[in-house]
This record gives sequence, C-alpha cells and structure tokens, in this order.
Amino acid sequence: MLAAFLLTAGSLGDRLGRRRVFTIGFGIFTFARSSAASPTTDAAQPGSRAAGDWRGGNVRHLAGPDRPGVPRQRPGDGIRVWGAVVGGAVAVGPLVGGVITESLGWEWIFFVNVPIGITAMV
Repeated sequence: MLAAFLLTAGSLGDRLGRRRVFTIGFGIFTFARSSAASPTTDAAQPGSRAAGDWRGGNVRHLAGPDRPGVPRQRPGDGIRVWGAVVGGAVAVGPLVGGVITESLGWEWIFFVNVPIGITAMV
C-alpha cells in the first residue's frame, strides 16, 4: 500500500499542492487509525490499516513548502527525515507498544496516532 500511495501522493501533490495533499493524507490517516481501533467487522481493521498507509505516501511532501518565493529544500531531505524517524521508531516502538498494550489494551496502539495526526494537520 505504501509503495502505491507514494507515487499517487506525489502526482496529486504536483497538481493540487503539497501542503493540501499532506493535510488530506493526515486526515485520512487519523480517521483510518481511529476506525482500526474499533472495527465493526473482521474486514474493517485491515481496510482501515491499509487506508492509514496513505500517510506514508506523503513522505514526498516533507521536501519543501508550497508557497511562491520560498526556496524549496533539496528533494532528498524529506526522505532523510523520514528515515531518521523510522529508525527511531524501530528502536523505541516495540518497548512503547508493549507498555501501551499491557496497560491500556491493543486498541490504544491505533488511538495513540489520533492526536499525532491532528497535530500534524494543524
């Protein structure tokens, strides 16, 4: 899903504006994560998790502002930031995820993403 959305988000960003596509992507991510935490059917959770991967396709949009007169950063900067965040998440994620699931329940693995998504949209 991530690979498919990466190209789609890039094309949409070029046509609609990176900031708009980034915000829409985090909106979809936030909604998908909250619905993955409370699935109504067995098929709902995988679908919600797949929809959450739209956010991953927005990596390209970390590469610079979408305003005239503001210089764009180098295209690789977004990928470098993303790589650093993923590296940190791989190191810390299992520990934090274990604490969350043991103390609050498995649903909170998804609910914890909702304030992150809202903050990113703002």
